[in-house]
Amino acid sequence: MARTKVSTRIGMVLLAVFGVVAVGCGGTSFKKFDVNVSLDGSMPAGESVTVDLIALGGDRAEELDGMPMRKYWTLNDPYRSSLLAEGVLWTAELDASNPEATLKSTNKIWNSPIWKSGGKLFVLAKLRGVGPGPNGDPRRRTINRDASLWTQKRIDVTVRQDGISYSPTEKSVGQ
Repeated sequence: MARTKVSTRIGMVLLAVFGVVAVGCGGTSFKKFDVNVSLDGSMPAGESVTVDLIALGGDRAEELDGMPMRKYWTLNDPYRSSLLAEGVLWTAELDASNPEATLKSTNKIWNSPIWKSGGKLFVLAKLRGVGPGPNGDPRRRTINRDASLWTQKRIDVTVRQDGISYSPTEKSVGQ
């Protein structure tokens, strides 16, 4: 009887220690960001741009990494629809009258098990006349969710006529 109590207590202590280590060391932590998306002045007047922010991890992130943008932006694409159904897609329509939008850190995409499992925030923009180049596709940027990469809780994304940029940028290893 006494041996069972000791075993149970040891098990509970080990479980508590594991929980503290996992949470304290960031093992189960993940970043939630405010992401401000805005058009810069290079966009032609009267042109609207659709911007998707997608929080994905694992195989789903690899699948989107390899998907050509022309396929992703196909009208009524089932893959894009599935992301919306999973709750990992946030979309903004930007133009001169509505040049910016913000995905809040409280948005449901940050609570998705897919995002929590590790992964990336994809920023995809439907830009006319822009295609893949020698350094990748400027209509796609990926931001790793690793909590150690960022010093603040806000990311600013700028959509230009020729592609996407964001700040802050990832910190170099050793900084």
